[in-house]
Amino acid sequence: LRRERRADGRLLAAFGATVGLAYLPFLGVGERVLGYLPGYLDEEGFSSGERFYLAPLAGGLPFAPLLVCAMAALALRLWLRPAADGRAAGGRVLLLFLCLLVLATPAYPWYALLALAFLPLARGIVLLPATILTATAPLLYVHLKSASEPVWPLHVAYGGSAAALALAALWALRGLVGGPPRLAQNAAP
Repeated sequence: LRRERRADGRLLAAFGATVGLAYLPFLGVGERVLGYLPGYLDEEGFSSGERFYLAPLAGGLPFAPLLVCAMAALALRLWLRPAADGRAAGGRVLLLFLCLLVLATPAYPWYALLALAFLPLARGIVLLPATILTATAPLLYVHLKSASEPVWPLHVAYGGSAAALALAALWALRGLVGGPPRLAQNAAP
């Protein structure tokens, strides 16, 4: 197990070095190496924070850093506890992707299509929020294409998915707090 972690670290270091070397010739252009990304993030409301459906729950705290910290903590937790098999790994990828979608709340429904690719690889409670998000994502077209931009599609797609993710998290944590509730056997009426 220890060797696997070292190999994972070397793989990540090699990936980082490869990306760095690939961008090295372009560093002379400064920020323009990112292309249209800063403009896209500003245009889509990532810079102002208006993009995030769940931002009001942060109570005035800067939501983007909270999002990054939450995603990093989840990724670190999943990385430190390796998946038992390929199906478990697929479920973890699906969980990370669902959390990213629900936290970043893209207005475009086609981002949810990627979740469909991981549905057959996943099992367990993660399928509940995945199914809700992929089934309700087409409703986001109502928000996207209507002149009045109604918010109910966001409530259905992202609110429902966030609630399902919270339920899945509680279900996963049940083992840490004593397991599922037990019914009393042979109880007198």
